[in-house]
Amino acid sequence: MRLKSHVTVSALIRRAQAEGLFATVMHKGHGDAGVLYVKVLRGREARLFVQSYDGEWRERSDGFVSEETVNEIVDRERDFDRDLWLIEIEGERGAELLEAL
Repeated sequence: MRLKSHVTVSALIRRAQAEGLFATVMHKGHGDAGVLYVKVLRGREARLFVQSYDGEWRERSDGFVSEETVNEIVDRERDFDRDLWLIEIEGERGAELLEAL
């Protein structure tokens, strides 16, 4: 069972901050059921993850790619679903946080 989106977002941001990473909400979606996307930044490169309906995190990019490529993917998804959330985490270790949620 998947938690409400706003609960997962809050937990993710607090966990990132506890690990010394900067995390912020770049796009706020539906509080209960918005799909969650997480962009993990490493310099000018990024990885993109999405939380599936079963609560599992799946990588949407092919490893670290240009941040522009990730932004294009998110823009396409946002055109389709305005209720999605986008959380941005600075630092490679951001992907490890998703495993703990």
